Amino acid sequence: MSDNKKYLIIPDVHGRTFWKEAVGSPEQYERIIFGGDYVDPYPSEEITPEMALDNLHELSEWCAETDNVTLLLGNHDAHYLYDTFRLLGKGSRYDDMFVEPMRAFERAHRDKIRLAEHVCSAGRDIMISHAGITVRWLADHVDLLLSGQTEPSVDDSARSCGGALGQSELSDGTEPLETSLTMVPLLAKRINALPLTEKGLTALSEVGATRGGLNSSGSIVWADIYEHVEMLSLLHTSPFLFFQIFFHTKMKAPIVTRDFACLDVRRAFVFSDGVLTDSMDGQEYHIG
Repeated sequence: MSDNKKYLIIPDVHGRTFWKEAVGSPEQYERIIFGGDYVDPYPSEEITPEMALDNLHELSEWCAETDNVTLLLGNHDAHYLYDTFRLLGKGSRYDDMFVEPMRAFERAHRDKIRLAEHVCSAGRDIMISHAGITVRWLADHVDLLLSGQTEPSVDDSARSCGGALGQSELSDGTEPLETSLTMVPLLAKRINALPLTEKGLTALSEVGATRGGLNSSGSIVWADIYEHVEMLSLLHTSPFLFFQIFFHTKMKAPIVTRDFACLDVRRAFVFSDGVLTDSMDGQEYHIG
């Protein structure tokens, strides 16, 4: 698999229009990956719900004409799409006016919608999601991810770039995780299948204490960056053999470490050959 392909990565939308300028000529990218949270604007940014709804409609029209798009889901999307999530993990700024438009958006672009996207770059496996996979959340749900209740198929082209998924410390002691989930694409596919079951939706709805929840960690749409930092500081090194790119925690500037990049900074990034390039100032961040 070639790993020097060019990707455009667009952080949380929340009614913002920066994506329109960023997408430019879509054909120059292998994929354009949106980080989620398409509605529920911040009042402090003077974006009204009506403006956010217009923006959603424009995004939907653009997506209908563009094939190489991945639409990741965030917590501000999931609470409109899934009743279980709304009950257990509803976020702030929820507005009934977005329920039907978001469900129509999901129906129109179901083939593009994901919770996780796996790509390869500079010989490394990269997992892109809204809030990132924390060590604790994955450990808590190893059985669910290994159960095969929503067993996805993985074709031969969807191979991991770097081999095993991670270290055996994430298993429950009965079967090393590295031998159970040997391909990072398989992890992504199983995470993408979580909304198909109530158990999966419950796992997806988990909110950690950092965000006011009662769970040991937030899910792939709810984890706060400090949950990632805290666990990795305790372990001293990541048990994952993949690099993560995520968003969700609003930042003034990107945070890029040897294990992850948090990019929720209201501007797009071009990702190619292991380098993230800020579309605003051209600054480069080398991963790994």
